[in-house]
Amino acid sequence: MSGPAGEKIHKDTIISHYCDSHESRKGISQIQPGIQTVKHRLRGTDAEIKYRIFTSKIDKILLAKTDRGVCSIIIGADEDILFSSLHKQFPHATLGGSAGLQPEIDSINHYLDGGLLDMPVDIYGTEFQVKVWTAINAIPYGETKSYSELAEEIGMPTAYRAVANVCGANPVPLIIPCHRVVGKNGHLGGYGPGIDKKKFLLELEKKNKDSNKGN
Repeated sequence: MSGPAGEKIHKDTIISHYCDSHESRKGISQIQPGIQTVKHRLRGTDAEIKYRIFTSKIDKILLAKTDRGVCSIIIGADEDILFSSLHKQFPHATLGGSAGLQPEIDSINHYLDGGLLDMPVDIYGTEFQVKVWTAINAIPYGETKSYSELAEEIGMPTAYRAVANVCGANPVPLIIPCHRVVGKNGHLGGYGPGIDKKKFLLELEKKNKDSNKGN
């Protein structure tokens, strides 16, 4: 039911599947430096995903992983809803509960204790989504950027609302730190797992920013 151990890829290399609305989820395409697109039909019947639900400082977390890396992180209080959300993301995949995934869980708990988070991921998205997620991934620990700043960075200054939507579609929060994206006036804006969690994460990083410099 579960796949083999994932290969190690540095956090600034997002394994991502580029798909457009008229093509199947497959093919190879280089989108921009630091991002690879891979031939991997993540929603196909051949995909094997192992998952585990654990309790963390911020809530229960469902962590799911393919043989390439973490493909989903879902945060919430109800385990049935967490699993249902995973199944909705990958309706044709083989989902297997796992007693493993301890290194990944330890990494997330380390981050929630004030450390850094460095973990390979296996996600897919449109070219626009991948550009936004890459820009988010480049925001340093303990710092923030606005939706409009990110829109300017990717060369689409008027697309700040679309950027906000892409933040909401982030399949691996915490790893791709969409909580570091705020409103132009410093307002926290939205956050799928909850504004209270976004506030917690921003305060956590602010408190530990100096101790993590150079790491």
